Amino acid sequence: MKKILSVALLSLLVVILVACKASEKDRVISATVDSACLAKTVMDQFNPSTLQDRVSKMNLEEIGKLKAEIDAKQKELETQIEEIYKKYDFETKEAFETAAGKYENDSAVKNEVKEKALSQCNVDLDKLGQF
Repeated sequence: MKKILSVALLSLLVVILVACKASEKDRVISATVDSACLAKTVMDQFNPSTLQDRVSKMNLEEIGKLKAEIDAKQKELETQIEEIYKKYDFETKEAFETAAGKYENDSAVKNEVKEKALSQCNVDLDKLGQF
């Protein structure tokens, strides 16, 4: 009796966990918003308009150090993006891109991403990357 009850409870737990998993669309939206928030932090740190001014005042050694810092940040960013994909059950960048491709023409998804990015991390996706 205990074995049957244990199996039944375990089965119920599996069903609940599967049923509670977010839809692919919701996972794409969440991963996109998280990525946008991450991009904003990087853009704030390495704003091209202020970066150009900084570089113009640097000597070659300082420029080399800045380049190394940017290269390290790029690798860190790639790792963080991979972690975002995995957080939302996309094992690879390609898996995310395939899923996201299904919604690229869905205006409701685009609007939800824009609204969430604006509310969660104050990112205006229409202006992200514009200086």
